[in-house]
Amino acid sequence: MDIIKTLKRRLFGTHIKPYLSARTMPLYNYEQYLETNDNKWFSNFYEVKQPFNEPLDLDKAIENVYGEILAITKDYQVIKRFESIHKLYKLELKYNDCMRLIVAIETMPAGMSTLDDLVNQLRKWHYRIDVNTELFKQLTTIKDSLANILNDIQSIKKELEKENQTEKSDIEKDKVVIELGLGMGYAINSKEMSVYKYFTLRQQLIKKNTELEKQTKNK
Repeated sequence: MDIIKTLKRRLFGTHIKPYLSARTMPLYNYEQYLETNDNKWFSNFYEVKQPFNEPLDLDKAIENVYGEILAITKDYQVIKRFESIHKLYKLELKYNDCMRLIVAIETMPAGMSTLDDLVNQLRKWHYRIDVNTELFKQLTTIKDSLANILNDIQSIKKELEKENQTEKSDIEKDKVVIELGLGMGYAINSKEMSVYKYFTLRQQLIKKNTELEKQTKNK
């Protein structure tokens, strides 16, 4: 199977694309995201296994996947999780792009025509840069601001790592419980099951257990 996929990639090419729905995102990818905190698992980045240096816009994919999980589970802790991930994504995007621009500006030979373009790109991140003030002094001020953003990034990451490890452990346990509780007759394959189907099955088991508890109380 892997040989066939490799041949298809060579013949037709494979584009890196986000999973824009929990219905298409494999459960395996979601588990790997929880394990590594790497947003690229919300795409087929690691399946394609090709060099890719361009920024990958995963904002919509993350929003859609967590939106569908919320719709299935009605667990509003999902909103809190998504808000943290979304904030982290935006902060990392700003930090990485601004640092890239600052390094490019600082190492650019004087008089280069592209300098104004780089400065304008930096302005798009809502930094005021006065043409009448010494540029490198202003860049130092911006770097101080970015240092605070980096602290925020590290703080959010630390909190998410704790939450993600807990959920990853819960999923491992729940897969076995779902298999037995719903009498599936086969083991859940995370690479073949979608995130949507997993959370749907989990809710089915919760509903089944709730109904059994009611029946027991009414006896």
